[in-house]
Amino acid sequence: MYINSERIIEKVANKDIDVVYNTAIEFFKNKFSISGAIKVKNVRRSGYSGYIDILKILDNRLELLIDKSASLSAGIGYLVHELTHISQVLKKKLDISSDHKTFLWDGKPYITVKEYGKLKIQDYELVPWEKEAYFNGKNLPSVFFQSKEFKDLAKINDTLKFIVDNQ
Repeated sequence: MYINSERIIEKVANKDIDVVYNTAIEFFKNKFSISGAIKVKNVRRSGYSGYIDILKILDNRLELLIDKSASLSAGIGYLVHELTHISQVLKKKLDISSDHKTFLWDGKPYITVKEYGKLKIQDYELVPWEKEAYFNGKNLPSVFFQSKEFKDLAKINDTLKFIVDNQ
């Protein structure tokens, strides 16, 4: 009988990484006052590290996509970035017009969806909802990695202890 040990290790590691991500989701849901279940999928769109569909969020389908193949630190940053957008939508800071053609910020038209899609990265990062999300994605992962919730993962198994000890 042949056993592919690399595949077994990958499956165990993925399971443990999912535990870290799920713990981070719960941690940041509390920080952002988000209630309800959030479905997380691995991003499959080329060039994206994370993504939300504003229309799904407005329909109370809390779902985000992130690149889980990135380093854990980067992945948690992507998670925080997208959770920031979910929070913005749920709090009505970020919205979309009824015809789905214009993004609204604080209830006022800000930019058309078409114009938004054409922004260069330096301009994209200056859009108010992105500016906030980039700030949070850069600064808040360290809060999670210092938290009791993250450190307690080391008590679950040796793999998670290794992850916690080496983060």
